[in-house]
Amino acid sequence: VFLDNIPITDATGTTVLDDIDYSTLGGVEVIKGPASSLYGSAIGGAVTLTTARPTPNQTSIAQQVLSGSNGLVRTNTTLQSAGENGDVVLNYGHQTYDSFRPHSGSTKDYFRATADVQAGGNQTLSAYFSYNRSFEDLAGEIDSTDFYGRQAIANPAYVANNSHIRVNSFITGVTDQYRFDDRFTNQTTVFGIGRQSGQPFAHGFTDVNQFNFGARTAFGYSGKLGDSSSVNGTLGASIQRSNLTSNGVFIVPAPPFPERPTDQENYAVATSLFTEWNFTLPRELTFTLGAGLNKNQFGIRNMLNAGTLFDTTQVQVRSFDWAFTPRVAVSKGFRNGALVYASVSSGYTPPLLSNTVASDGSVDLNLKPERAVQYEIGTQGSLFDQRLTGQLALFDVENTDKLVSE
Repeated sequence: VFLDNIPITDATGTTVLDDIDYSTLGGVEVIKGPASSLYGSAIGGAVTLTTARPTPNQTSIAQQVLSGSNGLVRTNTTLQSAGENGDVVLNYGHQTYDSFRPHSGSTKDYFRATADVQAGGNQTLSAYFSYNRSFEDLAGEIDSTDFYGRQAIANPAYVANNSHIRVNSFITGVTDQYRFDDRFTNQTTVFGIGRQSGQPFAHGFTDVNQFNFGARTAFGYSGKLGDSSSVNGTLGASIQRSNLTSNGVFIVPAPPFPERPTDQENYAVATSLFTEWNFTLPRELTFTLGAGLNKNQFGIRNMLNAGTLFDTTQVQVRSFDWAFTPRVAVSKGFRNGALVYASVSSGYTPPLLSNTVASDGSVDLNLKPERAVQYEIGTQGSLFDQRLTGQLALFDVENTDKLVSE
């Protein structure tokens, strides 16, 4: 998941969506499976989110209020201004929700500031900053009879331990977009994400402090191939590092639980080289060639063994080899706007850090990365003067060494 070119998915492969204010989004693109070489060729696909931009040459203040059943109240206050050489947006959102089950309430706060500055005729600088706070009470598991009967009850063990999920985070990034000439462009983003979370559950707790940082750059090219053909493509790289300090305990007896020193100090590094090129030929024929090189590494320090700390000086490191993920596609357009296409895309997903470390703290460094190939054919078009649009696709994903939690 990317938000304004900032990766929300960290280097361990984990995605936390509690700290995104979806009411501020202006666009969402969903890529099914590894059908793009530009975002790491993840088997699960990619989602790119972009925040809404202000109306040019206008200044406005907007206030939204939403209320609903079970104590739902949401407010959103937005100040935005746009001129000839830049724009700025300030937004604050607040949401509360009680839920129909006891001990299942929710409180969220979002603050966001974005700005664009025209640094020159060929350069634009964009800045993003958000601070987010989320608190979710946990009512816990209940029996299936009570669940299907929609009984307003909570699990006593969760209530006794005041079980909840608390997330405080900030997301920041600066993007430079530069146009060298009519053919060459570059977009570079540097980013940092800090997140603090705590989760008491029925028989223990888990606290995590995390900081992610890195950069992503992409060079673009667009040009002609003779009189009736053209080519456009992207060549880029990204690197991200995540540092995590986690502290937790799992004890069957009832709470309260004793505090303990840090259980784990982990890190992960994800590196990606990517490229994708589209060749537009006569008769509305387009060929797409893409590929990615992905490398992942993580280290684990202060491991648990059957609930007891041991060997706090050793760092267990797992480094995966570079993974090559090619992609090829072809499409044929028609005068009425219809399109038929076919593609073959390869994907790669390394084991998550959570897959490697079990709940009792034991570490398995022998898990293999998951590989996949996606085959797809389809068509899309419009009818009735573009009043009706549609898409029909047939796809199949073949997985190798698929990771399944037991």
